[in-house]
Amino acid sequence: MDQIEEVSSDYVQYKNEQCIQIRFRDGIRDGRIVLTNPDEIGLKEWALSLRSAHKLSQELLGSMAKKAGKIYGTERDISTAASATNKAAIITGNVSGNAFAKSTNGSN
Repeated sequence: MDQIEEVSSDYVQYKNEQCIQIRFRDGIRDGRIVLTNPDEIGLKEWALSLRSAHKLSQELLGSMAKKAGKIYGTERDISTAASATNKAAIITGNVSGNAFAKSTNGSN
């Protein structure tokens, strides 16, 4: 579901049949899948289920990204922490350029 960009809200005509079109991206190229069902009620159910599943998966992926940002920090937080650590190293006299550097015996 993370590769799906859109589940068409309207049916498309393909070979004179009503179809559901799903657009996706796999990182290299764009593509589409066309689903059809001779039963109109079944086609409507598929469309509703696909749209709902796609919406919920996008919401889930978004919330997972937010949680990961809170747990692991964002790029901005990491660069800010590294900058503050380097400034503290300069102030304390550890000017090796890496405040996390350890000597071979494991002490700082």
